[in-house]
Amino acid sequence: MEKPQLIVSGNDHFSDEELFDLSDTLSSVFDVKTYRFEEYVADELIPYLRLIFNNPITKGFLQTIGRDLWDSIKKKIANIAVKKKIESDVEFRFENEKMNISFRCRSNTPEVIESAFDKVIDVLKIVEQSKQREAQFIFNVVTNKWEVV
Repeated sequence: MEKPQLIVSGNDHFSDEELFDLSDTLSSVFDVKTYRFEEYVADELIPYLRLIFNNPITKGFLQTIGRDLWDSIKKKIANIAVKKKIESDVEFRFENEKMNISFRCRSNTPEVIESAFDKVIDVLKIVEQSKQREAQFIFNVVTNKWEVV
């Protein structure tokens, strides 16, 4: 069975070592490509890390990658973002021919980032059941919930 594809990318605030370390963590389950990009947010360049899951199996996503690997990914992302000392944007995007769903969290607190991405799985299940083709979510750190943009 062919591995699902994943793109790990970050802007210049993230070192090659950070990006490839994250990619290596995921390479056992995904066919991982690693890129660098420039992303401007609110007229200034802020740390921005993006993971794009191509042709994801959203049903059973957590079972597919395993709870241990998911926990490792969250912790690693949170640790990388915290090192930046300013709020970072971390985005998970799920894309295939049927859907384009993105989740973006802005924080430099590891607990917020980990909590946000714990909740991604539940939101993905709801989106999939609703047969929504496109959606963008932003994590509200005050309510601790994903909100549709």
